[in-house]
Amino acid sequence: IELDGKTIKLQVWDTAGQERFRTITNSYYRGAHGIMIVFDVTGMDSYNNVGKWEAQIRDHATEKVKKLLIGNKSDLADKRVVTYQTAKAYADQQQMPYIEVSAKDGSQVEQAFMTLASAIKSDTDTDTGPQEQEDSQKQDQKQAEKPKNSDEYDYLFKLLLVGDSEVGKSCLLLRFADDTYTENYISTIGVDFKIRTIELDGKTIKLQVWDTAGQERFRTITNSYYRGAHGIMIVFDVTGMDSYNNVGKWEAQIRDHATEKVKKLLIGNKSDLADKRVVTYQTAKAYADQQQMPYIEVSAKDGSQVEQAFMTLASAIKSDTDTDTGPQEQEDSQKQDQKQAEKPKNSDEYDYLFKLLLVGDSEVGKSCLLLRFADDTYTENYISTIGVDFKIRTIELDGKT
Repeated sequence: IELDGKTIKLQVWDTAGQERFRTITNSYYRGAHGIMIVFDVTGMDSYNNVGKWEAQIRDHATEKVKKLLIGNKSDLADKRVVTYQTAKAYADQQQMPYIEVSAKDGSQVEQAFMTLASAIKSDTDTDTGPQEQEDSQKQDQKQAEKPKNSDEYDYLFKLLLVGDSEVGKSCLLLRFADDTYTENYISTIGVDFKIRTIELDGKTIKLQVWDTAGQERFRTITNSYYRGAHGIMIVFDVTGMDSYNNVGKWEAQIRDHATEKVKKLLIGNKSDLADKRVVTYQTAKAYADQQQMPYIEVSAKDGSQVEQAFMTLASAIKSDTDTDTGPQEQEDSQKQDQKQAEKPKNSDEYDYLFKLLLVGDSEVGKSCLLLRFADDTYTENYISTIGVDFKIRTIELDGKT
């Protein structure tokens, strides 16, 4: 957007309102510059729950985050149950602005985002000035990518674990990252990730390992995570023939959404359950050879071959990377990839990058609000957000992009 002569990129995250996605959405408060707490003026429960969302913000966001209370569906005057005066009085008490909007007809939507962006920019300029703010944002981003007290690294590789539900992807990640195992690990909702740094050929490599949900209903989320992946583990359960038969479907997903140069590794998990095995080593190895990828059997439960699996994939990526570019060019390329991932195609340069969050109960219209602001469109058939979604829009403010 354009604001006070400045161009500002707004990265707006729409979070799911349902309790079952709270473990995902909580992590997105980190690094947010502004948060819109959205309720439905025709739904008293959603208004009564605003305090709960404020508690979430206090627990997970920074103290300096800017807040804005939003009453959506202002067009439904005949169904209104929360008056403007009631919500405004509460907002004043909490020392945040209040704006009523309609994602359906677009009224006040632009003003709402401009109001929050302006508050963030004003606070940012007062604290640091534009150049220091940009440096601070880069540092924040760097810190978000790097675990506390981590050493410097030579390479950063993004790895994905894909495969059917219940094949043990989450347990595999837990074993590799934390060297732990639990029988009670719940199914992944959307995505999860962990970071571990390894040493390989005298180089320090940070592995950012993403665990994706196997269920079909999360496919729209998980597909986006293929982008930028350097390596993908396709995991099946050696005691489950269906999970093995579906490996081809996961390869099709990789072809559709990952780069051609992504490195693949086929993983047969639960190798410790010899008496329940239905997929032989020879069968899976023959298939992997046919698909020109390595095959390793592991047990997340007892840890056997888990380390070797990740080292094998990391080594293949590093070898391919070094052959193509060398370490320095690889690092430069990764920085460029990251920059491109952050910026929409053909976007202009920007002076500020603000991360905004939309929080509030399910069905208050957060997704419609995001759609109206980012694309100036509206649909009655928008499905509930699963986990998180986001869109990017660039504005001008105070002569900055």
